[in-house]
Amino acid sequence: MIAQIFFIYSQFAISRPMKIHICIVFTLLTLSIFLIACSSEEKEKVFSKEGSVETTITVDHLDSNNDVIKTTHNVWVKNQIIKKYEHLDTVPALGTMTQDTVSGDGETKSVSIAKDYELYITIK
Repeated sequence: MIAQIFFIYSQFAISRPMKIHICIVFTLLTLSIFLIACSSEEKEKVFSKEGSVETTITVDHLDSNNDVIKTTHNVWVKNQIIKKYEHLDTVPALGTMTQDTVSGDGETKSVSIAKDYELYITIK
């Protein structure tokens, strides 16, 4: 597709400075679209509460040997929660890892933190 654009672009009698301006605008436009698409900002989606199930999964560190997986289901009907289910599971902790942190004074320090589980959800 880009080759087609440049082929069409090369067929017109456009001065060299104008071609440079067009390339700059095209590059800035492409970069802007890329930055918007790759935004790492997480946004909470608004969902219909007329008839839906909202599920929340969290993993909390209980102690050095155990973690707790908390699964909460809210059943929504006509914009009201009609039922709330909560399920707790104790699972083995994954241990600790060291991570470098920077204090407010700019001092780098290695600290030990608990490893977190990765969550994958399959919906059928």
